[in-house]
Amino acid sequence: LLQEIISSCQLDMRKDFLVMLVVNMMKTTTSFPTGSPGCDYSPSYGHQVLPQSEDVPHNIKFDKTPQADGSWELTMSGNMECPLDSVYVQDSFVGFLVKTFASGYFTKSEGVQVLKCDDWRTKAVTHVDRRAKANIRIVFIPYGNQYHQPRFNITVVKEFKIFWTNIEV
Repeated sequence: LLQEIISSCQLDMRKDFLVMLVVNMMKTTTSFPTGSPGCDYSPSYGHQVLPQSEDVPHNIKFDKTPQADGSWELTMSGNMECPLDSVYVQDSFVGFLVKTFASGYFTKSEGVQVLKCDDWRTKAVTHVDRRAKANIRIVFIPYGNQYHQPRFNITVVKEFKIFWTNIEV
């Protein structure tokens, strides 16, 4: 009887171990195709790898320009057109997170969703899907008549294990 109990316990432990193993494997392959889950999220957490140590490739460009209405436009672009439903394309990117501490707010636009941040000083936007992107337009509107140039902190995801963080524009 004692041996049956021990065998039964060992079988239960094996089942528990297998369940834990499968759950952990699922956890390491989880990504967020609909954008960053939060304002302070880094792909290093979910992607389980460190960001690239070299500079962002020359084919991904950032341009920040003031607009006549007082808003600022941030454009992130690759140097090619992406097929509509493609995911990984040579000179494109699939995800981004743009944050600022400037006084103002981001607006929702095509391919861009506004995040609700826990910290009232932080404003952020991210991607809405995992399709390849070659041109993203982000609009930031300062409060009141402030003309201070906002500083943006950007994370760009090329593919699941290739991304860059702390890009200052």
